[in-house]
Amino acid sequence: MNCMVCGESMGPPQRVNLPYRSLPGVLLVGIEAQTCAACGEIEYAIPGIEALNKRIVQLLVRKATRLAGSEIKFLRKFLGWSSKDTASRLGMQPETVSRWEAGTQLIGETPDKLLRMFVIHGQPVESYDLEQFDEVAKNEGEPIHLELAADQGWAPVAA
Repeated sequence: MNCMVCGESMGPPQRVNLPYRSLPGVLLVGIEAQTCAACGEIEYAIPGIEALNKRIVQLLVRKATRLAGSEIKFLRKFLGWSSKDTASRLGMQPETVSRWEAGTQLIGETPDKLLRMFVIHGQPVESYDLEQFDEVAKNEGEPIHLELAADQGWAPVAA
């Protein structure tokens, strides 16, 4: 394989742990990386990116605390919504969604549950039991911290 930057040959594949840029706090474990000896460019192979995003979404909608700003943005993008679309669907002002995503304002209990329900409706899950959300949005949000392994079908890595 040749480097996409300089065209020279890439070094041998190595397994690395890679922070997932789409959602801070998520670490992809065992990702294949190759480094170009000539220019230092690193190329990563993330298999099944769609399956990875779906798995993260499933874990986020089951999270026991309110969604953090980066998680709201991730779910919004997963749904293909702009921040204006999100505000309209949740009955909020666009500025409110912006404050949630920036982390300067905590998402309210009702919009948190509603966003999760929009995601569940758009993404099949094992259970549509609404009772799982009864206590979810009452606690302050903390960003999720995950380690996901590609060779385990994007399963969380045991701590």
